[in-house]
Amino acid sequence: MSDDLRDLIRRIERASTPRRLNRPPVNIPTVVEAGDRKIGGLGRDLSEHGLRLRSNQACALHERVRVCLLPPGFDRSIAVEGEVRWVRPEAGEYVLGLEFAHTDESRRAVRKLLVMHAKKALPAIQRSGHTTRRRRADPRIRISKKKRADGV
Repeated sequence: MSDDLRDLIRRIERASTPRRLNRPPVNIPTVVEAGDRKIGGLGRDLSEHGLRLRSNQACALHERVRVCLLPPGFDRSIAVEGEVRWVRPEAGEYVLGLEFAHTDESRRAVRKLLVMHAKKALPAIQRSGHTTRRRRADPRIRISKKKRADGV
């Protein structure tokens, strides 16, 4: 298989997977119920399809879990069924990748959380201090509002 064909296949796979959706950096208190265990941690990189969780305990790979997000500004927690997709030890903690298996209600609640986060209506989450790899726009392309209004 040629390198061009491999590159094309990789680009198509990246475009079609939900993991490539925008995952804003968050810092949401989260509780994961795995069997009879309750594991607390901080949810990071939230998307409609999943969450990255930092915790002091790990879960088994492919374990079915119940994820309870406790976002500030909400009157109740958001509960979502999910599955542990990956686990990685990191600096005395564990980082878990959780994929959601939504009901209609849980999908609406996570979407509402993402919209509120995008509107910066949840300042406690917005000031998480967490950073992710972000692509910066080319500064040469940026046009100020004043120039746009003038038609330049």
